[in-house]
Amino acid sequence: MVRALRLAPAVLAVLTALAVASPAADAAPRWAHVTPAASPPATSQDPIAYDAATHQLVLFDGTNGGTWLWNGTTWTPAVPATRPATRRNAVLAYDAATRQLILFGGSSLSGAVNTTWSWTGTDWVQLAPPTSPPPTTQGSMAFDAATGQLLLFGGLVSVGNLETLSSDTWSWNGSTWTKLTPA
Repeated sequence: MVRALRLAPAVLAVLTALAVASPAADAAPRWAHVTPAASPPATSQDPIAYDAATHQLVLFDGTNGGTWLWNGTTWTPAVPATRPATRRNAVLAYDAATRQLILFGGSSLSGAVNTTWSWTGTDWVQLAPPTSPPPTTQGSMAFDAATGQLLLFGGLVSVGNLETLSSDTWSWNGSTWTKLTPA
């Protein structure tokens, strides 16, 4: 399972710049400091993922409620008409099977949430799946190309006033979540 990285914007900019540069196969990776004209505010625990459908690297600034797009050299704040409420420790991953960038869960001012959102490239759309995982923070979410599924694993699950560590696995099919029972 791949754990979503939560990186400072400056670190992300360096990693992205290196990935875009596509060094020769025999060249050793190297770090380079880049200074984009604009950057998201410094935060932590915010999800970031590449949206292959829109060719955007998307950062959801859960602290301030903003959405930032990286094109390899520049950060641009998006101005969506609709957006998720501020939240910390949400997960964000691209589902190659449904061509959706999915944001799930996190912790809002009122506690953990189990809302599912999709990024269209210009706007956030809140989805209404008939089945959802419980309110979850700090989980991991990634697309499994071998099975063609977007998978959500673990995290802290909130039930009432109790928060417990989870080892649940859920899959997303584009319209609903399904709890899986792997051995």
